[in-house]
Amino acid sequence: MNILKKTLNLIVLLTLSTQAQIVKDTLYTNDYYGRSVDRESVEEKYFIVIDKGGKEDGEIAIYEKQGNRLIGKGIGHLENNRLVYQGELVINPYKKNKPIVFYHGENGVLERVKTSDFFTDKEYVMEFKNKDPFHGEVVYSEGSSVIYTKLIQGKYTKTIEVNQADKDNYQVGIYNEEGSLVKKEYVDKQKGIYYEVTYKDCCPVDGTDVGLLKYRGFIVDNVQTYKAGEVVAGESFYSNGQVKQKTEIIGTEKIEETFDKQGNLLGTYRHSFSGDQLIIQREGTYYYFGYGEDRDRITEIMVYKDNKRVKREEVLSQIRGGIHKSVTYYNEYEGIDKIVYYDKENQLISTLNYQHYSPYQGTEYTDNEIVTYQNGKKTDYTKFYYLNNQVFEQHIGNQSTFYDKQGNVIGKASYHIDERGRYKAYSGTVYEIYLNALLNQYRYKDGVLEYRGEYQRNSEESNEDYLKEEVFLVNGIKSKEVQYHKKSHKPKKISYYIPSGSSYRLDRVISYDQEGKEIGTYNYQTKTGTKVLYYTDVDVRSIEKYEDDKLLHRKYYSPKEGNTILFGDDLNAGYYLQSEIDYFKEGTFYDQDGQVLSKAIFKDGRPYDGTIYKNSYGNWQVTPYKQGNKDGVEMIYDKYVKPAYLSEKFYYTKGQLTKKEGFKKEKLISEKHYKDGQVHGIDAEYKLNGDIVYKMEYKEGKPYQGEKLQYYYDYSRLLTYDKGKLIRIDYNQVDENNNYSILIAKDLIDNNRVNRTIYKPNGDFYCKYSLLDYQLDGTCVYYEDNSPKYTASFEKGEFISGTVLFFAPIKDDYYGRWNKEEPTTYTKLQLEGNKIVYQIYDLATNELDYSFSGKIEKANKRLDPFMNQAEIKYSDLYGLTKMNSMFNSLY
Repeated sequence: MNILKKTLNLIVLLTLSTQAQIVKDTLYTNDYYGRSVDRESVEEKYFIVIDKGGKEDGEIAIYEKQGNRLIGKGIGHLENNRLVYQGELVINPYKKNKPIVFYHGENGVLERVKTSDFFTDKEYVMEFKNKDPFHGEVVYSEGSSVIYTKLIQGKYTKTIEVNQADKDNYQVGIYNEEGSLVKKEYVDKQKGIYYEVTYKDCCPVDGTDVGLLKYRGFIVDNVQTYKAGEVVAGESFYSNGQVKQKTEIIGTEKIEETFDKQGNLLGTYRHSFSGDQLIIQREGTYYYFGYGEDRDRITEIMVYKDNKRVKREEVLSQIRGGIHKSVTYYNEYEGIDKIVYYDKENQLISTLNYQHYSPYQGTEYTDNEIVTYQNGKKTDYTKFYYLNNQVFEQHIGNQSTFYDKQGNVIGKASYHIDERGRYKAYSGTVYEIYLNALLNQYRYKDGVLEYRGEYQRNSEESNEDYLKEEVFLVNGIKSKEVQYHKKSHKPKKISYYIPSGSSYRLDRVISYDQEGKEIGTYNYQTKTGTKVLYYTDVDVRSIEKYEDDKLLHRKYYSPKEGNTILFGDDLNAGYYLQSEIDYFKEGTFYDQDGQVLSKAIFKDGRPYDGTIYKNSYGNWQVTPYKQGNKDGVEMIYDKYVKPAYLSEKFYYTKGQLTKKEGFKKEKLISEKHYKDGQVHGIDAEYKLNGDIVYKMEYKEGKPYQGEKLQYYYDYSRLLTYDKGKLIRIDYNQVDENNNYSILIAKDLIDNNRVNRTIYKPNGDFYCKYSLLDYQLDGTCVYYEDNSPKYTASFEKGEFISGTVLFFAPIKDDYYGRWNKEEPTTYTKLQLEGNKIVYQIYDLATNELDYSFSGKIEKANKRLDPFMNQAEIKYSDLYGLTKMNSMFNSLY
């Protein structure tokens, strides 16, 4: 379903109705989710103009930037910085097509799309559900293809992909009634070509599958023939249609032939493999090709002889020093013997000899570096910017010079060789890059690091790097750290440190706003001053004033509605002053428009009287205080002060919590009562329609009468109490709708005895057993078709008679220690009188792996080695899943 949703090109525009950010009534965008791009971006495709703002519907005009061509019109309005379409939205992006019409219902929700046949103008209608295609037919263009798709009640029934230039050249996907692909057909009537392949579980099974290059003229890239799910033959093609490579599998041998564009054989490669596809024999020459526009070019040639790699020829993607290709020769142990480099005219340029698997003498060329070795050691090297001939670092002897992308010198450093033969910076300035971006800067003196600077890109599209952080060191110990604002590149925070032995401790921090103005200094020794805290980006979260570690005053800034930090999508929503508090006098709380929500009295650093508004990232809390205590109803919202986001209510009387309520969609879904700090009274959960999920009466913090539901990762427990005693536990597993509705086990509890029943997911009995003080006691019955199949008797944990199935630990190492891994077998033990049968079965196949039968001569079963090994606990009893081990803890 997601494939169809993503390939419908015009859905890109549709999603603007719920996802896009509007900037000055004009939106520039180029991605599926409608996120805005820079006005001058070369990638942008569309912009949208709103004729009328507010909730009054107005005309929406949609243009294609190139040529300012009008491609669509609709009606809608802006709502909370969202564009909401109403009714029809008509778009015509394809010159050969009739318009595509989107129909929107309430709140701009897409209901259906009408499209027209590329060849016949026949109209198709596709209904949508939850923003996804659901029922009907649709046709759309993608690259050189016209794609037809039909769905019935959310399930695919057929897809057809047609060559735009030739309607008699197409590929068909056929689906079963479950919506799974079962067959693909490829047809080219003019060339008389027909292929078909069957599918199972989304994988080819029998026939020939065709791989197409949709964006290059509906070209067949390759065909592969399958038999019983395995590839037995295949061909790939050049862009001119000539066979590039031909593959055939005969038994355990794979033969691959490679041809040039004129059809001449270039080489043959054979390899034999074992049943698990492990290659065991190699012979011949194998050719590798590039991708995309480079798919016709040979990029690498590998030669094998007598099952050993002897030569590798590679065409380098970046030409350094005139090098076009390299040829690597291998010794008899397949280690590199030497690498020889050639120019485009195949003239020898350099030879790099290896010794003991490492470069020894000569010059090495890679995509981004040229290195010269003498007697196994680096002497000179040159590093380049990524995919760029511009030099980044030139190292000669023990000296390196670093350059920016314009060729200007930005640093020099001297090196020495350490005891392991590696170059280490000794003095000067060293730079590191990642791809084309500056990453780090280091400054050394007499081998000791004095400075480190960390850089960051402004954005993925920008080529500009900015200094993100600087660290200054004295005798190798950090003394100062400077962090910078991302937008203004001015200092954001300067931290000073005091040496402490071989480490350091924080002394004081000075904070600045984006214009470089100081906004606070905090001394960590006296714990006095102004401390500035930030959000995950560069924006200020709070400015706090302290004296002797006592908070005196705080300004708190909250994300505006729509800000990503509160799970919105408006990147430019920003922040606002949410509260300003004098903790010994008064606090004032604001909304995002700057209007006062409330004022409250503070005493001795705590709220005393009034209503407090607090934002804690995703939660918005509104709390009333009287005489220093919470008093009244505390409201918790998921986002801001909106009834639709109400999450919880807490009821307080003079600081004592008396009741807690939970809400969803403004509906009461839970309540819990308290007295003297303990749960006391009703604890209940409700469905949205008001039906009771569970209801329990508590007394002084303990369950007394009713039911209590507890949720776990993939199951729930419903505990039933009667006058303070736990009498029953029902275990439920989640169903396909994620509801805890499948009863899988039930415990009936009477003092220290538990009678447990385990059910199959369809509701049938699986087994029943009884426990006394956590030990098997009484009968254990296994069922088949709800009728008893095996029965065993236990007494205080001891197996007495009958048949029992269990997972037995096996002593499987030299010292006889138990195997702690997941069981792969289960044990069936039968005991009737003095006759014993001990059998072990494979858990996956249910096949018998081991069997023993005999007689017990004496009555003391504890001395029997089989009975002694079969120490059976209820948690080891065999189950369909791991029901018993899941419920080890009874209550």
